[in-house]
Amino acid sequence: MKVIFLDVDGVLNNQFTFSDISHEVMFGYGRRVEIEEEKVGFVKEIVDATDAKIVLSSTWRCFFFRTSDGIIRPYAEKGYLLKEKLDKYGLEIYDVTGYDTWGRREEEIKTYIENNGVRDFVIIDDCMDDEYGLYADKTIKTKFYGLHRNRLGLLETHIPKAIDILNRKVLIK
Repeated sequence: MKVIFLDVDGVLNNQFTFSDISHEVMFGYGRRVEIEEEKVGFVKEIVDATDAKIVLSSTWRCFFFRTSDGIIRPYAEKGYLLKEKLDKYGLEIYDVTGYDTWGRREEEIKTYIENNGVRDFVIIDDCMDDEYGLYADKTIKTKFYGLHRNRLGLLETHIPKAIDILNRKVLIK
C-alpha cells in the first residue's frame, strides 16, 4: 500500500488563505474557506498517478473519528470542510495517525508505518524538517509563511517529486 501522510495547514492552505478568511468574516461574505481547491487538485494528481491512500498526519485529524466499522468520519466543522473539499475531487481520508506522541509528527508517522506495514510513502508537510534524517528522502517540505502566495503550500512543482517518491522501488535488506 502506498501512503501520503498529509498535513493540512501549510500544505492545503497558507497565510494568505487565512487573510482571505479574515476579510470574508469582517465583511460578511460567504462561508469560511480554509482549504484551497487548487492544492486539493494537486493531491488528486498524486493519488491518480500512484494509487496512494491519504493518511491524515495533520492536527486536523482531531476533527475525525473512526466508526465501529472502521470508516473515518468527520465530526467538527473543519472535518466536514476538509471532507467536502476532498469529496469534490473523489478523494477520501483512508486513515489518521495516532496520538501517542502528540506534537512529534515524525514519531507518530514512524509508529503508523511500523504498525501498518507501510513501505511506500511520502510525507507532505510544512512542519517536518529536512534535517530529521529518518524520512528526509520521503518528505516534501512546504511553507505556510512567505512573501508570495504562489510559492506557499503544495505546489505544482511538488507533484512529480511526490509521484517519484511513491513509485520508487526500495529494496529491503
